[in-house]
Amino acid sequence: MLLQRIRQRLPAALSPELIAAALLLAGGAVLRLYTLAATPLVIQHDEPSVAYDAWALLHYGIDRNGFSWPVHFISWGSGQNALYSYLAMPFIALGGLNLIAFRLPLALTSVLSLFLMWKIGERAAGRG
Repeated sequence: MLLQRIRQRLPAALSPELIAAALLLAGGAVLRLYTLAATPLVIQHDEPSVAYDAWALLHYGIDRNGFSWPVHFISWGSGQNALYSYLAMPFIALGGLNLIAFRLPLALTSVLSLFLMWKIGERAAGRG
C-alpha cells in the first residue's frame, strides 16, 4: 500500500528501487571516503613505496630505480604492479604527495565497484 502511494507520486524515472540504490551507493561512498587518511591507522609498508614511485614518475618520468615508465616495479624482492602508481599520479598532481591523494583513487574505484555490482545484480535478476 505504501509503495503504491510512493510510486504514484514519483515520476517514472525515480522508482523506489532507484532511490534505494542511490542511497546505498551514497552510504557506501561515505563509508569509504570518511576518515580516508586515518583508516587504516597504520601506513602499510607498500603505500609509501608506491606513492613515491607515482611522485617520481609524475615529476621525472622514472621510478626510484631509474627505469623510464615501467610496467612492473622492482620492489620488495618480488616486484610490484605499476598500475596503482599510474592511477595515483593525477591525484598526487592535484593534491600533493599525501595520504588522502594517494588513497583516493582506490576509494573512488571501490565506490564504482558498488555501482557495477548493482548493475550486475539487476541483470542477474532479469531487470537490466
